[in-house]
Amino acid sequence: MRLRVVTRRPGSRPDMNARPEHCRAPFLDALAAHVPADKAAGRIAAEMITPYPPGIPVVLPGERISGAVLDYLRSRAEAGMVLPDADDDHAESIRVVVES
Repeated sequence: MRLRVVTRRPGSRPDMNARPEHCRAPFLDALAAHVPADKAAGRIAAEMITPYPPGIPVVLPGERISGAVLDYLRSRAEAGMVLPDADDDHAESIRVVVES
């Protein structure tokens, strides 16, 4: 099954490139992989990452991950912020969609 790309306006936020339900579907295990955080910039997220505090999602499934978001997550994880819903709670790797 191929992911359907969502049409978006350039510069709009968030940069959604796949429908979130496609990124959390049971079949995604075959279509997702963990990559080192320094290689995740520009990739499509396959997980939600919500740093706590403040408890507001920074990365949503289907969103293209920016370098600025990765820098924020790594710096906050190093400072002791909790990432309760991420597969890697230290932000050393990010679960992304394997693009063909």
